[in-house]
Amino acid sequence: MRSSKSKLLLKYVATIYATTPYINQEIKVDTGLKLFFRHNSSDEQLYSINSVYAMSSDSSTFTYFQRYLLAKDILSVLLQTCHYDVFESFFVTNIGFFITSFDTDNVAMKTILCILMEVLFLRIAIDNFQNNSCNISKAAFPEVPPSEKKMLKTITGLIIQIGKETNVDDASKHFFRLYQCHAYNALISIISNTQTDLTFYNLLFNRETLWSKIVDTDRLYNFAIDFDTIPSLRKSVVNIRRSMADEKRKTNPDFSSVKYMPSQHLFNSTLSEDITKFDFTHSVLRSQSDEQSTKAESGAFCEREVVLEGVEINLHECMASVCGLFQHMADIGLLPLDTEDVAMPPWLKAVRNVLMSDVHKNVKIFLIKVIHNSQDTFKYFAKYLYGPIIQAITDCVFGNSINFFINDMVVMLTSWASITLPTEDVERTSELLSFLMRNCDTDVRSVFKYNLELIKLIIETWKTCISIPHDVIYEKLQLPENSQKLDIGVHLAATVLANNIAPWRTGAFKDFLMALCKVLRNDHRAVYQPCSEVLGMSLNFVSQDHNLSASFERFKEYLHKCIAKLSSNDDKFAYCIQGIALHYAPIADKYLCKLTSKLNHVHGNFKNIYLNIFLSRIDVMHNINELSSLDFQSLLLDENLETQLLTLQIIEKSVNYLRANLLLDILRHVSKFVTHTFTLCRTIMFDIFITTYSTHKLELNSFSQDLTELSKDVLLQGLVDKELVVQEKLLQFWSDRGHFPVEIDKMFLHLLNTMYKPSVEEHYVCYSSYLLLTSIITSEEYSEKLFEHPLYDCDFHEYVLNSNWRRQHASMAPLFASSLHSQDVTMHTMDYNVLRSTVSTLEFQPTLAPARASSSLLFTLTDEATDAPVFKDPNVVLPKRDHHEC
Repeated sequence: MRSSKSKLLLKYVATIYATTPYINQEIKVDTGLKLFFRHNSSDEQLYSINSVYAMSSDSSTFTYFQRYLLAKDILSVLLQTCHYDVFESFFVTNIGFFITSFDTDNVAMKTILCILMEVLFLRIAIDNFQNNSCNISKAAFPEVPPSEKKMLKTITGLIIQIGKETNVDDASKHFFRLYQCHAYNALISIISNTQTDLTFYNLLFNRETLWSKIVDTDRLYNFAIDFDTIPSLRKSVVNIRRSMADEKRKTNPDFSSVKYMPSQHLFNSTLSEDITKFDFTHSVLRSQSDEQSTKAESGAFCEREVVLEGVEINLHECMASVCGLFQHMADIGLLPLDTEDVAMPPWLKAVRNVLMSDVHKNVKIFLIKVIHNSQDTFKYFAKYLYGPIIQAITDCVFGNSINFFINDMVVMLTSWASITLPTEDVERTSELLSFLMRNCDTDVRSVFKYNLELIKLIIETWKTCISIPHDVIYEKLQLPENSQKLDIGVHLAATVLANNIAPWRTGAFKDFLMALCKVLRNDHRAVYQPCSEVLGMSLNFVSQDHNLSASFERFKEYLHKCIAKLSSNDDKFAYCIQGIALHYAPIADKYLCKLTSKLNHVHGNFKNIYLNIFLSRIDVMHNINELSSLDFQSLLLDENLETQLLTLQIIEKSVNYLRANLLLDILRHVSKFVTHTFTLCRTIMFDIFITTYSTHKLELNSFSQDLTELSKDVLLQGLVDKELVVQEKLLQFWSDRGHFPVEIDKMFLHLLNTMYKPSVEEHYVCYSSYLLLTSIITSEEYSEKLFEHPLYDCDFHEYVLNSNWRRQHASMAPLFASSLHSQDVTMHTMDYNVLRSTVSTLEFQPTLAPARASSSLLFTLTDEATDAPVFKDPNVVLPKRDHHEC
């Protein structure tokens, strides 16, 4: 069609598109039409538009819905794409008929007229009304000057009147809804493209009956809990003109604004990758200029482009137009774009009243989705919208379970916390939290994790304006003892405790902890392991309340009895002790001896569990003399990297507790980690020796001296570690003034006498120079000026410089020192600043060819400059400020 430019083929394609609705969803008809029209002349474009218009008006050949498709998807695209003179010619010819046709009862025809009015006020040049040059207005009302805007007022009144109509025929309910939708879109196009007064925009929202007419109340919206594929973004062009740089448009018809799509992320989480299948929280708006250039000077326009997710509710006929309208209102300054306390405008009051009324739930779904799609605009009205949106969620408007729509709403609401908190809706926010906790369970594990993250988000964000539903948490802990669903209540309790909030009612902590002890009997590790952590968190929380100290001690005794019953199962015993000790370490004190005796008989993960417990109670292990019973050598030689790390951490914490002779034996094995491939192991090892060196360097006994020498040897090797971070850490350690004499000369001798080790001989000059210079920086003389005046403020005197190519590398030829010296004497008799030629015949072949040119900062020697001074004058090279001699 594009190549042939056939108008007959256009009609054929349009007929196929209109009569085969089951495939037209897959056809990108707008792209094809734009490419087809771009290469047509004005006459050809006008003929094609008239042909398609005639088809959309032909009730004998096409059904109502087919005519509707022709007008909505083909005729409107042609009118937006054609040259402006063609657009104007079409409306000049037909505008009178269009206006009179609004008085008929033909709903199909008036629907098509509404579609045409959308395009008319998108492209018509509004300035032409002021200068009486609007030909379309003249054709509509020849006797009235365009400046009186009679056409605008007449069409606006006709469209408003359509919104007041009611449907009496249930059989045509669907078509009547489409009729009302396009009348509303036409009104949006008229007002947004011609008005800048907020009063007119209020007219678009102050009719409560409007929404029930344009929203399909018979449709059942089902929002999925999970998606197999991520919904694609859907682009819609709405008939709202976007303000743009007219001068750029005139000079460059292909000029377009930058395309961008901001995206937002929920939060950083450790969920599995499957969670991305249902994370669809970014529905955003962006503006983009039309790609098709136009011919007429006054015909340049730029449509607004709205990008939405391709979910069912966003496919509504008015969704894109309403979202584009709010973006347009923000662009022209009718909406606040700051965080100051704003009053509720009339249009928002009308929307809020609808949401708080008993209107059909589909209307609420539509309006709340509009808010979500335009959330960056609505966030400044957050305090007025918290209540209606939360109420809709708790009333199950969007479903009885947590689905993607509810997820989107929760994320949006919590994101508004930067503007304001729902302090006036505490009861509703608590109901929302209760709703989420009651319905967070699902058979899909990844979805449950995501729901849990939503609950965490609400508690963290609204901590000051919610109350915890304690009954819900306790109820979920009362399931049968061996139920795997008990982990739901456990995770909910952990979420609340992590935010330093009690998950039990006042005075009911004992019952709550007893319920947790009961859950601890569960045989599923996914239940009892997190339960043990919650017990530890609970113990830590209660231990901070001195009023409960007596009850707390009694409960600990009860808990020890429960743990004792688990000792027959070594694996479960280890996991439970670790979980509790992770948050309340003193609980493990009673079991340290038992765990130490078992350490050599366990392997892998369980050995690491024991070591983690030991690491948290080093001081207690020292008090009960259990540190010396650990076989550090075998632990350091273990093949498990985590075991080696934990052992090193235990040694680091134990340096001040171990006897010098035992520590020396252990550190000899630790020193072998200086070549370990894992950086963290080497880092911990160096920390151990830093502590050891600092502790024992002043001790006089032999073991302490051996420890100091061993530590020094290892720490010096750290100066040449392959990891830069480790090098910097050790350089910083050695740079400490406490390790060296204060005087520079004494420090120099100290570096020579004590900081040299054969193992790092090749790097000695490097690090010793660095340490020496570092110490100089800290000296008092360092900040003193080297010269009285800066060089650029000085006058320079000529300096006598003897140059001889034979002395260029004198240090490399010591055998000829005497001859070089004789040449120096000879040079004293020469003229200064003159380069003499050397003899052409030499007794010896020179080992280095004479340089053709030599240069430095202030002088240059060349073979050519033999008659003139060859030295640069610093007074010329360096800019002068003041004249001082130096």
